[in-house]
Parts: sequence; structure tokens; C-alpha cells
Amino acid sequence: MATLTTQRQAFINAARSNDLPKLKDLIAQGVSIEAKDTHGSTALTLAASRGHTEAVKLLLDAGVDIDAKDQHGSTALTWAANEAHNTGVVKLLLDADADIEAKTNNGKTALILAASRGDTKAVKLLLEADADIEAKSNSGDTALILAAWGGHTGAVKLLLEAGVDIEAMGNDGYTALNWAVIRGRTDIFALLEAEPARRAKKAKEDYIKRNEEAVTQMITALQTRQRQTPPPALKRRRKIKGVKL
Repeated sequence: MATLTTQRQAFINAARSNDLPKLKDLIAQGVSIEAKDTHGSTALTLAASRGHTEAVKLLLDAGVDIDAKDQHGSTALTWAANEAHNTGVVKLLLDADADIEAKTNNGKTALILAASRGDTKAVKLLLEADADIEAKSNSGDTALILAAWGGHTGAVKLLLEAGVDIEAMGNDGYTALNWAVIRGRTDIFALLEAEPARRAKKAKEDYIKRNEEAVTQMITALQTRQRQTPPPALKRRRKIKGVKL
């Protein structure tokens, strides 16, 4: 019979390799589902970092701690957001209520990590789940700053549409616009430079639209009221033997 230590290692290896039958067998045997390897990684963080959606779902169904951290302070969600082709795992973890604002030891959230890689699908999922767009890493970098630094135009566009602060500065005093200039990201520079005017125009359009909607609602209400209010009764006149009554 395998010792507990060997059993735990087998469990970790099964999660790493997406060996579902082995995972199910070990869970049925009562293995500790919170077992960690020498780096502090759990079966869940390993499966998530490798994009093993089925293994992640199996572990979540078994009741594993969704927000357990490894020695880097990374959770399953931050690992998934930091690796390519893991959008399915990101969605699965978000649907399971993973801590969307969990930070790694260097202070990076899932959104910061996804934006820094230019993963627009993951960025979109995280924004839709109300991730904090102004979160900062230990170096003061926001998702926008790192997306601009890396030249990830798609991620920058998504963050701008979400209303991110374009003036936010890292601990070095540089904004996303500064980094776009320094790194020669001409497309991103153009986007950031035009953003204040775009937002002012949108605010004006939204204001006009709200006023138009309010006027339309008022007119509709008046018309409805008029239809529901009966006209004043007309006095009937009738003649009785030539006498007007």
C-alpha cells in the first residue's frame, strides 16, 4: 500500500498531467486534495496553469480550496490568467467564485497579468466580472501601463472602453502614455492621446441621449394620460313641444 506521501505526489502528478481517472481514483481513496508539492503548488494551481479544464472542474467539484496560494502567492486564477490558452479555465474559476482580486507576491492581479500578456479574451472575461481596473502591482503598475509597455493594443482598447484611468502612474512616475512613447508603440500612443477627446465626445452624446429619452418619456406619459381622461360630457339639448331644455 502506498504511503500518504507517495499518494499525495501521485495526486499532484495526475493533476499536472490531466490524468482524470487517476485523480478520481485518488479522491475516492481519500487523498488530501489540498496536498502541495515542494513549490507550494496544489493540484488545482498546477492544473489551472496548464489549462486542464476537466481536471480543474473535477477538483472544484471535490471541494478543493479555490484560492489556495503557492510560494509565489499565485492562485489558480492568477496562474490561469498568466498562461496562454487558458481562457476556459479563467471562466470556470470565475464562475466558481474565485477571488478576482487575489494578488501574487509581486502584487499582480489576474487582470494585470492577462493585460500584460495581451490576452484580450481573458481581459474581457475579467472586466465583465468587475475586476478592479485600477489595481496596482507592488511597482505601481496598472493593467493599462503593462499593456501599453508590452504593445498590446487590443488589451489597451478594452481597458480604455472600461474607463480606466489613463493618468495613473507607476512608482517610476511613468504613465501608459509615457511608456508608449518610450517603447515606440505608435498605435497605442495614438489611442491614449485621443482618449480624452473621445471620452468628452461620448459624455456629450450620452447627455443628449438621456435628455432625448427623458423628453420622449414625458411626451408618452402625457399622451397616455390624455387617452385615459374622458372628454367633458356634452349637454344634451332636446326639444319638448318646441321648448328648448
